[in-house]
Parts: sequence; structure tokens; C-alpha cells
Amino acid sequence: MKLSKQQVRNIVKKNYQAFDPKRPIFTQVMLKQQETIIDDGILFRNENSQQFLNNYEINNQKADIRFIPQAIQYMAQITQI
Repeated sequence: MKLSKQQVRNIVKKNYQAFDPKRPIFTQVMLKQQETIIDDGILFRNENSQQFLNNYEINNQKADIRFIPQAIQYMAQITQI
């Protein structure tokens, strides 16, 4: 029986963002995690588990200069109810 070699590929992504000091930017980062379980036992189970980041996404949106203070005020009102 031939055993297979385990290999993990690294994929490099670059993200460029232009900033305007007069306009705030709302950014959401989403990380996608993957768990891989490899059973390399011949007669008995021999499971190896590996977790790693599979992908990521970044969403940007320009916001009004009053967005952050208004969001904080709104969240403060919700928590008091």
C-alpha cells in the first residue's frame, strides 16, 4: 500500500485601500476557517485534525462623518431598553 504525501498550499492575497482623511470607512473582515480530518490508519483509526484559514473577504464602505457618533448613540439607547 502506498502512503500519500500531505501538502498544504499557501495562497497569497493582496488588498489595496485608498484612504480619505475626511471620510471614515466602515470595514468588515470575514475569515473562513476549514477543518480537515485525515485518517491514515491501515487497520485502526489514526485521525489527524488540522484547522486553517481557507479564505478571507474584506468589505469596505465609506461612511458619513456623523456615522460613528450616531451609531454609538443608537446602541446606547438600545441597551437601556
